[in-house]
Amino acid sequence: MVLDGSPIKTIADLKGKTIGINGARSSAEIWARLALKKHGLNPQRDVKWVALPFPSQGEAVRAGKLDIGAFPQPFAAFEEKRGGMRTVFTSTDGIGQQEDLMLLLVKEEFAAKHPAALRAFLADLVKATDFYVNRPRESHQQLIDAKFVNIPLDVSLGMRKYLHPLDGKVDMDSMRRMVKELKDFGYMDDLDPAKVVDMSYLPK
Repeated sequence: MVLDGSPIKTIADLKGKTIGINGARSSAEIWARLALKKHGLNPQRDVKWVALPFPSQGEAVRAGKLDIGAFPQPFAAFEEKRGGMRTVFTSTDGIGQQEDLMLLLVKEEFAAKHPAALRAFLADLVKATDFYVNRPRESHQQLIDAKFVNIPLDVSLGMRKYLHPLDGKVDMDSMRRMVKELKDFGYMDDLDPAKVVDMSYLPK
């Protein structure tokens, strides 16, 4: 997001500009790099990267310390409600789709020793996801009441909605694309997701 009066209208306008991210090699940086590359810019030479916590980026943009900041939810919703800023691009502009951001990692040893606990946990996750997606007002209010989030209900309900697979399954095609992107940027070695993803513990 940029200030309403910013001359930055497109991703191509970011050449020579300062981009806010929350940390080196973070998801925010990867998505921004992909968007820059897709629009003919060199992420290494054509822009400057500055790492700041997400809650600080709004003020940094307003103070002119950043030309553009990264605003995942709920920070984007806060700035949209506050006014004076607009969106230039989203994470999907770089990759063409939403992709898995948060993954559950379990050691093989734990899964082998505690299969029932793992299945019960994943069954609860699937039920909780269904409740969150299909009963938004009730689920968002419960998160606020439990102090898991500290935002007004109207802001929470108005946030851009991310995809939440109701069956809890990993999108393997998306995962393979993610691995390729990370490998292309030198962030990781090659990896076959099929060797590390096990969905057999999910509810049938």
